[in-house]
Amino acid sequence: MAGRIAIVTGSNQGIGFWIATQLAKSGAFETTVLACRRADAAAEAAAKITEAGGSGVVSMTVDISKPQSVKDFVTAFASKYGKLDCLVNNAGMAFKSADPTPFNDQAAPTVATNFTGTVNLTMALLPLLLKSKESPRVVNVASRAGLLKILKSPDEHRKLFTNPKSLEALSKTMAEFVADVKANGTDNKFANTTYGMSKCGVIAWTGLMQRLSPTIGWSAMCPGYCNTSMSSGKGPRPAAEGAETASWLALSEDEAVFKSGGFFGEKKRLTW
Repeated sequence: MAGRIAIVTGSNQGIGFWIATQLAKSGAFETTVLACRRADAAAEAAAKITEAGGSGVVSMTVDISKPQSVKDFVTAFASKYGKLDCLVNNAGMAFKSADPTPFNDQAAPTVATNFTGTVNLTMALLPLLLKSKESPRVVNVASRAGLLKILKSPDEHRKLFTNPKSLEALSKTMAEFVADVKANGTDNKFANTTYGMSKCGVIAWTGLMQRLSPTIGWSAMCPGYCNTSMSSGKGPRPAAEGAETASWLALSEDEAVFKSGGFFGEKKRLTW
């Protein structure tokens, strides 16, 4: 499979680091790109993976929450590589419980990064994925925090996520959630978890894109509650173990898996 190229965002630490490690050591990719906000952290992680036996590991800089950064990254990547075979969208953020930011102000940055940033980067890279002749795919790191049960009014809102009419319609729903939280806080009509809603949007978008762009494989996954900086080290599962399902989706040769548009955990499809 010489010549295959993978990108893993947010891969300088935690789940993303281990996904990148597993892909770089798999032999399936000639190049694994660590795409991170900080150039120094990305370069350091790339060196660690190389020292651990990973091959073809390189680092690049992108902040998915900033449109200009996404544009610059895609331009640089396209000019160097010309195509893409696998994109693992791992970059994301979450407010910790001790964060003093008012709940009303948490939805905008969370959705801007986890949903909008992920979508914008992927759509900008889509033409390069379409150039791949090697089972191109996108793997989205989501969370069980985004299960449909978080919705306050499932009868009213469920179809907005399970069967969005278009990306524009789904993006409008996410924008309405952000505006509702800004105005009404926990009295909003959607859900009382900004992180969960951002990931619910990602899972919905994954299924939508499998319908809209069926030549590419689309899947989403939950790594579980892992020992990472996002969990403040409280998760019982090692990050390397949490990364395994994403790596499995990135490497699987079973189209029923990587072209499912589904939501996975522990290498099994989950009920969303």
